[in-house]
Amino acid sequence: MTKKEDREKRIDARCDALVRVLKAIRPIYLKFSKYEQGLIETMTGAAIWYIPKPLDAWTGMISFEALRSFHPDNPNSPKLSEEHVFPRKMAGKKLLNDKSLTFKKLRKLFREKYGKLHYLVSRI
Repeated sequence: MTKKEDREKRIDARCDALVRVLKAIRPIYLKFSKYEQGLIETMTGAAIWYIPKPLDAWTGMISFEALRSFHPDNPNSPKLSEEHVFPRKMAGKKLLNDKSLTFKKLRKLFREKYGKLHYLVSRI
């Protein structure tokens, strides 16, 4: 199995697991107050972060500061940070409220929307 095939298999496995978890917790999530729902949305967003990134996840967008950090006159080595284009908590909310969510649907959404990222300069 190639590295690409292994990555795709791991992405699929995580998407499948996440759909199963979301379906199981949706009834509980819908009974919570907005405050508690926010926690579950954040946790779902974190799960999205831990799905392996597809090889084509980068949108090609990078902040000007990030580009400038690679300039030879910069005394510090670049410290880039990945940022999802679509906010993860918002993705979590959409997924938790999607009663028609399936593995195939999440896999497509992750590859085309929720898994896309761009680069910024890390502030750490």
